[in-house]
Amino acid sequence: MKKICLFLLFCFVPLVASAQYSKFYDNTGEVKGSFSLPDTVKYLVLKFDFSETVFDKKYNEEDWALLNGKENWEAAKKEALERIVKMMNEKMTKTRIIMVLEEMATPDNPKIQSNYTFYIVPLSYSKLGRNKSVFVLKNNVTNDFVGCVSDYGSGANFGSLGNLLGDAYEDSAPRVAKKIASYNKFGK
Repeated sequence: MKKICLFLLFCFVPLVASAQYSKFYDNTGEVKGSFSLPDTVKYLVLKFDFSETVFDKKYNEEDWALLNGKENWEAAKKEALERIVKMMNEKMTKTRIIMVLEEMATPDNPKIQSNYTFYIVPLSYSKLGRNKSVFVLKNNVTNDFVGCVSDYGSGANFGSLGNLLGDAYEDSAPRVAKKIASYNKFGK
């Protein structure tokens, strides 16, 4: 009996530990917490987190990468993030905040530093880019969640994997950027 209990414990602990973002998903589109950043923050790093994503209703990211080619999947994520950063920055022109990619905010580049990361966490994703996602702002120093919001993307019909992934956030990324902007306007 002890062995069965230990086995079940080890099976369920990873599921509970990995489900840190899905608990934030709702259909309201309202910000939980806050997207307010200290006045000293200028850069916000944008990253994907596919740790909880279910691709095409059955695959995890590792399987998805195998099906699409690992190099192809990595290139697709990079291509999509570059596009999403551009879309989001276009909606935050009246703020001091500039979205950047992780490779820009490195110790080798002392001009671009950030203690905050904005995660795009797809909970579900289809091959055509339809998705339900949670967008999470996290303080890297304290490892605390600052705020989050749920949104969805309607996807696209054709194109490369990177194009479809970028299309998936064509509607939701600008909507979320406007919410970030509303918390961080100049003079606020």
